[in-house]
Amino acid sequence: MKNPSISLFRNKPRGFTLIELIAVIMVIAILMGIGATTLKNVTTAKGVNTGVPIAESIFSEARSLAKGRGVDAYVIIYADTSDNDADMTEKLYRYMGVATNAEYDANGNLTEGSGTLRLTSRGSMLPTKTFLNANLSGLTDADKMPVLIPGSSDPKECYVYRFNSEGILVEPTLSGANGPQALFVIQSGVMTPGSDFPKELPKNEKDVGGFAVWRSGQTSVFRHPDQILDINGAVDASFE
Repeated sequence: MKNPSISLFRNKPRGFTLIELIAVIMVIAILMGIGATTLKNVTTAKGVNTGVPIAESIFSEARSLAKGRGVDAYVIIYADTSDNDADMTEKLYRYMGVATNAEYDANGNLTEGSGTLRLTSRGSMLPTKTFLNANLSGLTDADKMPVLIPGSSDPKECYVYRFNSEGILVEPTLSGANGPQALFVIQSGVMTPGSDFPKELPKNEKDVGGFAVWRSGQTSVFRHPDQILDINGAVDASFE
């Protein structure tokens, strides 16, 4: 007759050994590391991918305003590095909107004005850690104008894209090759305290996006960063 205590002892489930537990922990750590890297890349890409349609809608709004009201309309991007206010610094190269200097005359008709550009609405922000790259967009200081934006009592320097009263993009103009009138390019980055420019994140093809703007005002989204470099001939993707 078998001893019951021996039978019960043999059927008792065996626990994990220390080596097995360490192996499981190592596998979990590796998977978490891969997951964190993937999530970081997805989040970065989401900022650029979300920012492009936001910007496209603002360009469309400006063109529609110009044609509908018969006045010049401007897409503006806040770029005033002289303002040390924290709220304004947060907007640097991220705050966009549509502006005009049009005014109503005595008969109630909207006509081209001579005053400072003012936003026609509250404006929009590009996603977090997503900024206009003026270098890749072919923009210079000559493409800036003073604009009165919400939250500021004085006009601030902004990059501008101007549509005339027929909805034609007339400024800026890419120099050289036949092709689109202008570029609008955004890039993932991080703004460090005291810096006038964002710092680029590690390069990969998901970091940069944007579109070409044709003279008619229509836009063509870039499918790959190489398309941007092919048009404006920039040697790198730095913000400065």
